[in-house]
Amino acid sequence: MRPGDKKLIKQIAEKRIKRLSVLAEKIRDKSDRYAALIKRIATRNRIRLPIETKRRICKSCGSFMFYGTNSRVRVRKGAVETTCFKCGHVHRILIK
Repeated sequence: MRPGDKKLIKQIAEKRIKRLSVLAEKIRDKSDRYAALIKRIATRNRIRLPIETKRRICKSCGSFMFYGTNSRVRVRKGAVETTCFKCGHVHRILIK
């Protein structure tokens, strides 16, 4: 492996993650599969997911969340709560 190959591989992986997240938003019936691919690419290449993408994927069941259809977002007591309807997992993001 040449020295520049790791950077190139990470760039390609980041582009794929962005592309898959856009596809997951457009094509709802395949969105869970795209979410699984996003997590797999990020894990394999040791890349942090963008915050927007990370918050749209359920940590418990791995499904891609569409606000209002398969998840609910509420603001309660200084936190934003996102509830997944598929598994019931509640993700809290603290706000000041």
